[in-house]
Amino acid sequence: MRRAHGPRSTVNGFTLMEMLVALTVFSLIMAAVYSLFTTGRMAAELGKHHAQMDQSGRAALRAMIADLKGAWGTYSVSTFDTGFIGTHSGTDDSPEDSITLITINNTPPLATPVTSSSSTPSTTTTATTEMDLSKVTWSLDVDDETDALGLVRARHKLITETTVVTKKGEDLETIVPEVIGLRIRYYDGTAWGDTWDSTQSGTLPKAVEVIVTIKMTFRGTVETQKYSAKVYLPVAANVPKKEGM
Repeated sequence: MRRAHGPRSTVNGFTLMEMLVALTVFSLIMAAVYSLFTTGRMAAELGKHHAQMDQSGRAALRAMIADLKGAWGTYSVSTFDTGFIGTHSGTDDSPEDSITLITINNTPPLATPVTSSSSTPSTTTTATTEMDLSKVTWSLDVDDETDALGLVRARHKLITETTVVTKKGEDLETIVPEVIGLRIRYYDGTAWGDTWDSTQSGTLPKAVEVIVTIKMTFRGTVETQKYSAKVYLPVAANVPKKEGM
């Protein structure tokens, strides 16, 4: 005698077992897709974070190099000549160097339209070049009492304006706040040194190396990165040594 079998459990044409297997496979696929998506998003965010660090490092170096390239090296008797002074402080892990120099800044020529009596601008333009001689100090500011932070610059025009400072740090301009370390080295043509004093040597350094340390946080993790650049001072080759030194 043949034994009768009961009806099989089906869901829309699929057995219950087939449906469970399909759900399991689908869950595994979705978990893999989500993991891949999360990994990709993390990689993109990390790349953006590192790009921001690179941008901050380059901005700090670019700003300092612009002033160093304009270092003024006329060591004659002058009211404006206060010397090229580089000091070294802090530790090897947390350097807080500073540099003070006189620099010449040139802005691009400005084209001024020449108008006729009919008030119609002509095609003729006259170009004027703006130039200023400034005393600039680059340093690292970690003082909570000042409004500045990180890599800062104090810039005073020596010809066209007089700056009166009434508050501590009021003359400081924040250049890159993420800078936590500033290391500056000077090359005399033979060796690199940690300090420079042109009032004693009577000359400018042949080259200057700037090293900045950038600190940023990514998802609760603090990261630091050093960026460096060397700038050669072409004016140093043409500056005669000060008499009597």
